[in-house]
Amino acid sequence: SEEVAKLILDIQLKNFNKILKKQEIILNLTDGFKAFLLSKGFSPEYGARPIKDAIEQYVSTPLADKLVIGEIEPNATVDLDIDENENYLWN
Repeated sequence: SEEVAKLILDIQLKNFNKILKKQEIILNLTDGFKAFLLSKGFSPEYGARPIKDAIEQYVSTPLADKLVIGEIEPNATVDLDIDENENYLWN
């Protein structure tokens, strides 16, 4: 169910944040961004199994790109939102 998918998403994000903590990065996702991840990572057919892949594709990879080019540095707190056109809003 979608409620279970939300719980799984929260667990997966906590695990991802533990990895980021090693680089002293704090990531905060808005409820809107979490809803976006659920829309990409949950389906009635596959359930919540694709959530981890959605986190990698829509959070981990873009964040890593920002780190590589120096737009985000260690000791940063990053707030991530998304607009209605699926443009990322980094703060």
